[in-house]
Amino acid sequence: MKNAKIIIFIFMLLTTSCHSNLHDIETQKKHIEHINSDYIQIKDILYKDKQGNYYLQYQYPGYPTGTIAYGYENKVYDLRLRELKIKLLNDVLQENSFHRIDETKYFSDNKNIYAIADFATDINVYILPLQFSNYKVVGQYIKDSQTVFWNARQLLDVEAKYFNVIPANANHPELGYDEKYLYIRNDRLSYEEFNSLNIESTIKNKLKQQYFPEEN
Repeated sequence: MKNAKIIIFIFMLLTTSCHSNLHDIETQKKHIEHINSDYIQIKDILYKDKQGNYYLQYQYPGYPTGTIAYGYENKVYDLRLRELKIKLLNDVLQENSFHRIDETKYFSDNKNIYAIADFATDINVYILPLQFSNYKVVGQYIKDSQTVFWNARQLLDVEAKYFNVIPANANHPELGYDEKYLYIRNDRLSYEEFNSLNIESTIKNKLKQQYFPEEN
């Protein structure tokens, strides 16, 4: 009888917890729907508010399962300038030519290349300092003849001309490489990180010989 009472008590706690979680999710959904109603979609992630101001929509990470929350940003950081300057999207964005680049997280109009990325705890919109006439998307990276970016983070000491990627699989994320270094996201890959990856042995040995010859 004592065990039965314990089971009933646990069941009641679980039921109460589930009900509370469902209530929280429904409350969040209503709040998100209210926020989203203030913006009108123009195309893809491009929105306008009721006053005609441009916004780019982004998804907040970390919300409970079943809940998707969006934010809207109308400012952009121009990384082409030495001093980081904040501009309004209204002053730089070209609506007619704005589009997503090759189904990636990068966007362009007929003047600028945009990326949405998080630095520290903020999610911001950036204009990337790439040569508009010859940029190219390579996996999750975007580059021109001189510079490579992962999201809005620039890779250091990279030979952009030779930069390419090793596609991700179940054991490692996408890896970037040039003639000297391997990269994971925007960071140069250490030997310890490389050695922990489950890459096919023949390919891994070739990569090791090229990028970590001192370890052979």
